[in-house]
Amino acid sequence: MMLARIGTSQLSSNNHHQTAVIFDATGTSSIQPAPNLPGLEGLFRYDYDSNKYLEDDNWATFSVGLTQSLVKLFTLPVRLEQADARQRLVDLRRQATITAVMAQVYIAHHNYKLAQETYEVNKRLLQVHQRMLQETKPENVS
Repeated sequence: MMLARIGTSQLSSNNHHQTAVIFDATGTSSIQPAPNLPGLEGLFRYDYDSNKYLEDDNWATFSVGLTQSLVKLFTLPVRLEQADARQRLVDLRRQATITAVMAQVYIAHHNYKLAQETYEVNKRLLQVHQRMLQETKPENVS
């Protein structure tokens, strides 16, 4: 799918649920994971251990993390350029296809007109030959 531009930003703080609206070559949009947005992940755990000799057999763990691929961040301008170039390529291909179809229609119309003219010439030639045949045919001799 052609990535033209990202329409919305992060919709959720969980990295697995980041979404963005992606516009493809046909102008339709779909919601897909956003590849360039950092993820904020939170983790809360409550743990229990049945070992009665532990001083604390219940404990809680909480952590927050911000994740993002540095390579993706540094290559973002290049990837955006590539996306723009792909979009321009799609537009040029569409124009080339339209031009090719228009040329084919023009040639087909020209061939049709030529076939019509050839038919009319052959029709007139047939009429001339039929008249010549009637003129040269001897009349009933009795």
